[in-house]
Amino acid sequence: MLEPAASAIAGLIEREGCRRIVSFDPNIRASLIADKEAYQKKFETLCASCAIVKASDSDLEWLYGIAPADEIASHILGLGPELVFITLGEKGSMAITRQASASTEAFKVSVVDTIGAGDTFHAAILTALDRKGIWTRAALARLGEGQLLALLRFASAAAAINCTREGTDPPRLDELEREYPDCGI
Repeated sequence: MLEPAASAIAGLIEREGCRRIVSFDPNIRASLIADKEAYQKKFETLCASCAIVKASDSDLEWLYGIAPADEIASHILGLGPELVFITLGEKGSMAITRQASASTEAFKVSVVDTIGAGDTFHAAILTALDRKGIWTRAALARLGEGQLLALLRFASAAAAINCTREGTDPPRLDELEREYPDCGI
């Protein structure tokens, strides 16, 4: 969001988005954004170059106001990504492609800190996709409801573990699989 890094990163995304899987989490910090309309345009331009967009419900509410998450996800899909993830805090998460969608509830844990939960969720999604060999836009587009649900459960389990700790402290893969054996990849 802050220059000169913002333009450099946007240029990289726009240049590489057609050749690589680019995943984008806007991680909006409204207090750092002077011009909401300009930011929304930049957000949508970046979405057009990305294969995956992961956003929180609060990010999307700031951008688009109060609207159903599935409607906003469909709007974002229309910009160009193959796959959209929306985290809904304690209400869970959802994933949508042009062909399928899935949602899951959040795991109930004793929350110590939510810092890093969204980043942990995002990292877990990318880890799972890599481990499953899903490395192209075409492969993302072919994901079915069951595969999306498995991704959501894996990422939600990782985020849940992170929330039981202070600060950003994502779990290792072996720890995640031990704590949530039915959510492994």
